[in-house]
Amino acid sequence: PPAGVGAEAGAVAVGQRRRSLTPARLEPRDVAKLQATVRILACDFLESRGFSDEVDQRRVVLNALSICNLYAEKCTDGAGSCRWSGLRVALDHYSARGISACAVISGQFARRHGSMLPSDLRSKAVVCLDYDKCFGDLMLIELAKRLNCQFVDNLRCVAYPVSIMTAEATSWLQENHSELKVEFDFTSSGVFIPNEPAEFVEI
Repeated sequence: PPAGVGAEAGAVAVGQRRRSLTPARLEPRDVAKLQATVRILACDFLESRGFSDEVDQRRVVLNALSICNLYAEKCTDGAGSCRWSGLRVALDHYSARGISACAVISGQFARRHGSMLPSDLRSKAVVCLDYDKCFGDLMLIELAKRLNCQFVDNLRCVAYPVSIMTAEATSWLQENHSELKVEFDFTSSGVFIPNEPAEFVEI
């Protein structure tokens, strides 16, 4: 991977630099290749992190871009720069409740807001190296679909790139977003508040 992005042990880096993933610019054969890549890399990531398909395992997938952007807006000095602290807060929120969480980090976001992923986040992260955040959106939905779990993101459902998703991913999103898509907020003091509670587990 490019220097500084997912280059340290622990983070799983996926994808590569390529032209924009804007759906209108992709040929059908490119879409098919992209879909296959997302499926393979999602499977590899879940296996490497020990995320099983056991029914009783609580899991959640986080969109790091969405979380860190809002944290920077609500909880920093207003300079507008993203803070990895927002992702830490969200991960800690779920960990404290016995929830296994992983985060999708777009390569564009990682390059813009940190020369490398902080060491304490590497074991929970899949870094999508493509410059366009669209790849991260595809990975987010693919992971949530495979785990059939909550996904945390403030992006409106109509904004997901369904035109380049697999039919299975599109169908899963349409059928499950009302129950499994979790939107969130932060208080000014940095408390993470999801609009749908995780299942509380005694640990």
